[in-house]
Amino acid sequence: MKKSIVVLSFIALLGLCHFATLQSALAAKPDTLNAEQAFQHFGKAAAGDKKHTRKALAAFKALHENSPNNPLYLCYLGASYTLLGRDGWNPLAKLDNTEKGLDLIDKAVAKLSAEHDLPRSNDIPISVATRLSAVSTYLGVPGFFHRKQAAYSQAQLAIKTPNFTQLPAAIRAQLYLLGAKAAERNKHGVEAQRYLQGAIDSDPQSPQANEARHLQQGAQS
Repeated sequence: MKKSIVVLSFIALLGLCHFATLQSALAAKPDTLNAEQAFQHFGKAAAGDKKHTRKALAAFKALHENSPNNPLYLCYLGASYTLLGRDGWNPLAKLDNTEKGLDLIDKAVAKLSAEHDLPRSNDIPISVATRLSAVSTYLGVPGFFHRKQAAYSQAQLAIKTPNFTQLPAAIRAQLYLLGAKAAERNKHGVEAQRYLQGAIDSDPQSPQANEARHLQQGAQS
């Protein structure tokens, strides 16, 4: 039952902040009114409004059914399940929902191909938006879900996205910051420091840069 005990602290580990940060950094503009409503429900659920969690889940489930080849919708469906796991009171249900959500996110990133790296009008590539969500979620779950390597791999792929330097500064800073956290968790200290500096250089006045500076100072102390 150790997992059941640890998962009770899932709300603290997954937290509200990393999803809220992702939502503010994610520049993706949904292509339908239904998608816009789904992202709004998700943002409110991520910020702690539990009554929007099942609304986000239902909305992204419908979007995925209508567009099964869109990995972004599948990824957010998975992330919605992890929020359901965060909000639940039954330890086993929390565990099951979180594992289901992570499995869907795994499938979403596996669907990504070169076509998803292509820039979209007034938008960031689907691959970048999907990996932002995936890495944030992977880093937010407890270690027994075994996603730290996946977080590192997907962060690296996001940072190596073609035309990475043309992404909005806030997106680049967020990717570098996530990459640094994933690298550190996988004991790649030198790379972690390089990514922290990348976050600072990308958007020096941003919250991501401030957090990167704080992490740099912590590593030096």
